Amino acid sequence: MNSQSGCSPHAHGKRVNGDFVRRGAHLFAPCTRKTVAHDPACSLRRHSLRPDTLLTETVSGAAYSSPHPVSRNHHRSAAMSAPYTFYTNPQSRGKWIRWVLEECGATYDVVPVAYADPQVPAGTLTTRSAEFLAINPMGKLPALKAGDTVLTETLAIGVWLAEQFPEKHLTPAAGSPERGEFYRWMCFSLHLEYAIFDRVAEVPSSEARRKGIGYGDFDTAFNTLRAHLKDREYMVGNQLTILDLYYAMLLARFTKFQPVLPADDPVLVPYMERFMALPSFARAMQLDEVLAQQMGA
Repeated sequence: MNSQSGCSPHAHGKRVNGDFVRRGAHLFAPCTRKTVAHDPACSLRRHSLRPDTLLTETVSGAAYSSPHPVSRNHHRSAAMSAPYTFYTNPQSRGKWIRWVLEECGATYDVVPVAYADPQVPAGTLTTRSAEFLAINPMGKLPALKAGDTVLTETLAIGVWLAEQFPEKHLTPAAGSPERGEFYRWMCFSLHLEYAIFDRVAEVPSSEARRKGIGYGDFDTAFNTLRAHLKDREYMVGNQLTILDLYYAMLLARFTKFQPVLPADDPVLVPYMERFMALPSFARAMQLDEVLAQQMGA
């Protein structure tokens, strides 16, 4: 990234007393301030969430030019008769769900949710608002509604969404050997993230600790992933799956946002960048950039 443009990967945060301060919403966004509304390839229709606070947006896949145009209204059952409603904040893991929605070609409504803070104007929908806690009692983002179906937990949302669009082939066939591998590396991603957070927090390592926790230690988890991807283009099988998007975002976070992984790793960085070059990634980051500007994030 061009540091002169203010989009350096380290421009939006710093370590304070050993902890990383949250950076702004522009972490993975292109170094541009052009808004989606002025881009003929990406248009939004917006309406007020509340008269005095945030905005919602309806994102329709039909507004985008794509090399593989598909219908964006893939409703699989009666529970899917309503559009997807996506609760997010540009500073949250909702960035990844936005990417998944774009890769799937979904039509969805976005409900911005502010983080609870004394400085947030009264009446703003926040992660501690009763309205949002009815969606996710944990008060965490992102969340997704599809009719009467409510989903929380980022990876669960992404995998479920991928299964709603089988023509995209973002999950291996049920019962296949690749499906077993898919489950393996889906669960491993959680272990890897815990191991990375240990490194971020500078948690002392010991043999007793390594034996007592499922992910062992940072070096073992990191080297396991690296060895798996050394001669592979995809995480599972021979085509893109939702896990590739998840790992790409995870690796981007910890090479750019909280740089505890080597930014020049010859295996993991090319793997990450391959998927961040997808058109769906650029669309998702641009849409989040617009939302961040609307929210003042």
